[in-house]
Amino acid sequence: MYVPGAEGLGWALRALIAEDAQWALDMLLSARRTSESLGGLLSMLMLGHSSRITYEGSNAIRTDPTGRQVQPFVDLLPAASSPVITSARHATKLIDGIRKPAAPLEQQMQVLLDAHRDAMFGRAPSWMRSKLPELSVLSFRGRLLGVSPALQFQFGIPASVPATELGALLHASAEEQGGTLLILAALDLNEQRLQPLQNLTGTLDMAGVEVQIEDRRSAELIERYASSPSDVGALVLALIEGNVNTALEALRPGENTYPGPVFRARLLTLVAALTSLQTLSDGSSGLSAPGSCLELLADPRARLLAQPGGGPRRLRNALMHYRFDRQDLKLDTDEPLLGLVEAVGETKSFEDLNSVTQELLSELAEALRSV
Repeated sequence: MYVPGAEGLGWALRALIAEDAQWALDMLLSARRTSESLGGLLSMLMLGHSSRITYEGSNAIRTDPTGRQVQPFVDLLPAASSPVITSARHATKLIDGIRKPAAPLEQQMQVLLDAHRDAMFGRAPSWMRSKLPELSVLSFRGRLLGVSPALQFQFGIPASVPATELGALLHASAEEQGGTLLILAALDLNEQRLQPLQNLTGTLDMAGVEVQIEDRRSAELIERYASSPSDVGALVLALIEGNVNTALEALRPGENTYPGPVFRARLLTLVAALTSLQTLSDGSSGLSAPGSCLELLADPRARLLAQPGGGPRRLRNALMHYRFDRQDLKLDTDEPLLGLVEAVGETKSFEDLNSVTQELLSELAEALRSV
């Protein structure tokens, strides 16, 4: 059934936000049900996605002129998001869009790395520091998911926040997001969703998701990325690889129940990873991309997704900000993702783009793993 006019587009907008919020909430609640440890780690790994949904979703429905019937839900939203959520909403962009001289990017990452070293080393003498680990590394079945300074850089948390306080800060942000996600999830007008968070439980099987966290030396990270001679260069590559692996592996439990939201999260991650690697390869950042990744960037499938102004990039922008630039879109409730892939992305079908997205993410993960 086609969705006509501005009212129809407003309904489609709210449907996307509600579905994304339901997915994020179910993922986080399911992880917490499995174990407190997994709940905390997954909420950190998903912070970029959940912050995007809460921040952009809240803004979208506040400014939607067709949203009269959901005004009671809008009134329940916080007046403003916390600084962490405001910064972390851009986390899935990685370094996409950073067109500054090398110094600012390198300096930001270096300052964070130094702060983490100070926190890990404590009062250890200088001769011992080269032998001590200074990074916390998250992984899943041997695949890198995140490295502490890179994650702090990605979420926009300044180095002035001590590493010892990050856990409490992220926990407070997760609690805030939980309440907002609960409201956004009810935009499908199912008021039964509006229950206290403590009364809700996740429905997804997270038994296979085992996130390990261990302390490592930065020298091991440089050895992993042979093409990067510096700590900062290795951290940037770890940032990209971690997000690619998170999209591929950590989000897998929700892909059958929530195919649309998982596809959207993976597409946003893939486009950001490709354009971030382009930033490394064009010299504007002062860093470099591995040769194996350069080969993938030349692939016609990757070039189409990363092309500025192309259909897939317009689709990415619509999904990122929950905004439709065209009012004449013909959306169809009988099609996956309401037919947005065909109408905005100008690609053959949702199935085709979903398949290409997963293929490229897998190939990119292997390219980064084997550098």
